[in-house]
Amino acid sequence: MSRPIAVVTHSDRLGPAVNAFSITANNDFELDYVTNSIWVGTGGNLNCTFATTATNTAADAILILNIPTGTKLDLRLKKVGSTGTTASDLIGLI
Repeated sequence: MSRPIAVVTHSDRLGPAVNAFSITANNDFELDYVTNSIWVGTGGNLNCTFATTATNTAADAILILNIPTGTKLDLRLKKVGSTGTTASDLIGLI
């Protein structure tokens, strides 16, 4: 059973983050919110699925390799899968 995803309009995304939440990688559930960016506290690999939009209807998971510790990735993600994810201390910024 998937959890609802908050709707964030384009105008809501302008400027700095206004909230944050801890991310636990999980193959079965989507994130509570679509991220504007993600903070990687401890580096490694990240298995992620991008949020879909009117122009981007693909929702395939990709594995981003070798992300350094302390990196902010400007990615609109709806899911962080546990298979292949070795990065930790993940924070979703919205």
